Amino acid sequence: MTVEKVDAALADFDAHFDRLFASPDAASDGKVKLLLFLADREPDSSLTWCPDCNVAEPVIYERLEAALQGKDAVLLRAYVGDKPTWRDPAHPWRVDPRFGLKGVPTLIRWEDGAAAARLGDDEAHLKDKFQVWCLSCSRTRMRRCTWQWCRQMQETMPISGILSNEEEMIFLI
Repeated sequence: MTVEKVDAALADFDAHFDRLFASPDAASDGKVKLLLFLADREPDSSLTWCPDCNVAEPVIYERLEAALQGKDAVLLRAYVGDKPTWRDPAHPWRVDPRFGLKGVPTLIRWEDGAAAARLGDDEAHLKDKFQVWCLSCSRTRMRRCTWQWCRQMQETMPISGILSNEEEMIFLI
């Protein structure tokens, strides 16, 4: 198993994304596709300006290898910029409907031309949540649904796990 890590900034993200995620070759290469949105690193240290990124990043790398279970993967690490750039409500990745970022770090699994699963800034550092997220992508079916549907189905369907954010819930069934 290999994890190809590619770093991108705002200026060169589209070229990397197109080559690794959107090209016909990428679609058929069989690799697990992951996007990790992070704060920029401080020039005088190896840390980012975002404390949540500093906590989550090592957890993600630690859990990623175990969770991939021998599959090859590409991890596009997209750096959102310095703090003022990221705080701008018009930041390109905040308004891009493909990503709709609300915070960093955010880890997205990309499948079939769209985000298939997401761990947001409030959960990317949680080892158990990360493990469930990875396993859900590789071993179980996922069903995206609205909160209302999920509440109705919770009583009638065997559920092995739940991932959620402010807008939707993903049942692992």
